[in-house]
Amino acid sequence: MSNISFINWDLPEHILDAIVAKGWEQPTEIQREAIPSARLGRDIIGQARTGSGKTAAFGIPILEKTQPTGNPQSIVLCPTRELATQVCNELEWIQGDKGLIILPVYGGTDIEKQAKKLDSGVDVIVGTPGRVIDMTKRKHLNLEGISVLCLDEADRMLDMGFWPDISWIFSNMSNRNQTLLFSATFPQEIIDSTDEFLNNPVTVMSDDLEVEVPEIEQKWIKIGRANKLWGLGRILINMDNSDQCLIFCNTKRMVELLEDRLGKHRFSCATLHGDMSQNKREKVMSGFRDGENKTLIATDVAA
Repeated sequence: MSNISFINWDLPEHILDAIVAKGWEQPTEIQREAIPSARLGRDIIGQARTGSGKTAAFGIPILEKTQPTGNPQSIVLCPTRELATQVCNELEWIQGDKGLIILPVYGGTDIEKQAKKLDSGVDVIVGTPGRVIDMTKRKHLNLEGISVLCLDEADRMLDMGFWPDISWIFSNMSNRNQTLLFSATFPQEIIDSTDEFLNNPVTVMSDDLEVEVPEIEQKWIKIGRANKLWGLGRILINMDNSDQCLIFCNTKRMVELLEDRLGKHRFSCATLHGDMSQNKREKVMSGFRDGENKTLIATDVAA
């Protein structure tokens, strides 16, 4: 089984061509174990580390089943706007030239523009629960025609914070016949709670725990709280001009405080936290990706 190739699966030509163009030859463990069952219409509980190919593990079966009709047939729910955007982008390239309209639906953006796009016809929705519910209540999205539901980062989606919204969405999907749950972790209490909405699921717990992270050297420094700013400053001073630095903080307040203190020492930093508008967050991330911002301070959740 370890030598299986994507070619062995007789995938649709548009998906196979996209995968080959990407340079993929063999599926990862989570893909190898989950995709065949998902293609048969089975419900899936899939666990694998971040970076192991989970998006393609649920994306390939979804894109294969969905047709370009302009009516929503599949939906992927994500806990954050950033993850919804990431999943949407990956589904776009995986589909190749099939012509599906894949729309990200999340808060923090112009609701009227999203409504117009939904009204003009969509095949796959990738969204956050709150905005999906909002669009459904406004009659721009009809959940009754959707047959495939996927929860990405399902452990977060099924905890008490999201559960009321997820339950509402479940109750409005009368034609749902396949449910896919994918996450890096699955606490036992989450798995126990899935009995009420999964039908004899296939459980895939990947042993592929090691994710290759090339060219990254990991170090840790034990330092007293009073010396943290000094230590961080030394690290930033010793960075090469081409280097970038990503700093995580627990709260928005800590992000703003660190930005202020580093600014007083003439370190230029960009910031990212949940209270920023979506346009501002995307502009900050674009600047960091393009190398315009050398140092980015972000809250854990936003990161």
